[in-house]
Amino acid sequence: MKGLILSGGAGTRLRPITHTSAKQLVPVANKPILFYGIEDMVEAGITEIGIITGETGPEIRAAVGDGSRWGATVTYLPQEAPLGLAHCVLIAREFLSDDDFVMYLGDNLLRQGIAEFVERFEEDRTASVPGAAIGPSAQILLAKVPDPQRFGVAEIGADGEVVRLVEKPDVPPSDLALVGVYLFDPSIHEAVAAIEPSQRGELEITDAIQWLIDHGHRVRHEVLDGWWKDTGKLQPLLEGNRLVLETIELDIRGTVDDASLIEGRVVVEEGAEIINSTVRGPAIIGERTRVENSYIGPFTSVYFDCEILDSEIEHSVILEQSKIIGIPRVADSLIGKQVEIRRSATRPVATRLMVGDHSVVDLAWRVRRGRARPVTLWYPTRCADTSGSGRRWLPDRLEDERLLWNPFPDERCVRAAGRDLASADGERSPSCSPSSPCWARRSPRGRCSPASTSPAGSTPAGSRSPGVRYGLQATPSPS
Repeated sequence: MKGLILSGGAGTRLRPITHTSAKQLVPVANKPILFYGIEDMVEAGITEIGIITGETGPEIRAAVGDGSRWGATVTYLPQEAPLGLAHCVLIAREFLSDDDFVMYLGDNLLRQGIAEFVERFEEDRTASVPGAAIGPSAQILLAKVPDPQRFGVAEIGADGEVVRLVEKPDVPPSDLALVGVYLFDPSIHEAVAAIEPSQRGELEITDAIQWLIDHGHRVRHEVLDGWWKDTGKLQPLLEGNRLVLETIELDIRGTVDDASLIEGRVVVEEGAEIINSTVRGPAIIGERTRVENSYIGPFTSVYFDCEILDSEIEHSVILEQSKIIGIPRVADSLIGKQVEIRRSATRPVATRLMVGDHSVVDLAWRVRRGRARPVTLWYPTRCADTSGSGRRWLPDRLEDERLLWNPFPDERCVRAAGRDLASADGERSPSCSPSSPCWARRSPRGRCSPASTSPAGSTPAGSRSPGVRYGLQATPSPS
């Protein structure tokens, strides 16, 4: 069996990152997404791999090489334009010959890998049982999704067989979306040659599989048990990064000074330096990256040769050779190569940007005396419970959650994770004592009005104290 990995898409949903780089090479947990697909192929025993490339072909070639590092042989198959998944099969005809093959979308992540699916497909094709159904010509993987309108969708008949496939339907026949992994026998070549381009001008793989069904071929299916992510957009990419980081173990190969704190499952790669900083896992710090006087929070991947100084980062992916200096809070972000973000002392005070095409900038604001300004709110990871017979400390909860003290109406402690103060009725950041001022409180009229001082016990980023600083957005009121 051979493998065909598709890496020719333009990656328009990840712009501006993909204006200058292949989306399949964006790192997840400091490993290019494409490499996960190659590893899955090799784990399944597939070592002859063809990679479809487009405009970013030279970059893909430079990153993957000849495949020998994985024990594989890689053949590159240029595609002049992204004309559909079935078109990729068409141009790979000579490479694939008459062998069975796996087609894998290069920007997909699967928790389970593909070895077990390949094994069952081959067993079903080679089984020889009198009276049994014919062997499958194709196998598709399906996953239940809440928004099937965004995907190719399968309809399963009463006999458990696939009867229809629809590409991004307005009215989906089911909630079973096609995952970006397909297994085919040579009959697919006849199918892709027979179909016509869709309204999008592309040869759709769903149309080719439907052709197989309509011409009496059996299409096998399996529903994934584990997670699957199409990383072609920001939020799924961050979610994929989070899920992969959940699997890492503590591994310190760089240097961590005595003033720094490593909490949980953290990888510090060779040559990296952690100086007077806190790194709370799961997180990974890349080779030769320097983190100083900073806080790196859970679900953060910082790639190689970066500098993080006097800053705080959480739930983000930072690409290589970037600098973040003096920024109090970065969260839920994807930052590209050789980017520099710094706090400026230049007057007049202003936010100064040089932003490329298709960029998104999301600024946090607060309301004070009728003006909206950026704000960093403080709150510790523990809070006081004064509802009982006295003050006591509550233990930390999940790493990505914080405890907020809620004095309205019964002074009970409640959990919150980055929620909006202006919409979280009655909540305020804690002072760990009812008598101490809070950094943001609810005004009598229900608006979010910041206090003049930060809570008692708050400490700068990088401290060993429980009072770690975190940002929380407060929505400005109309006034």
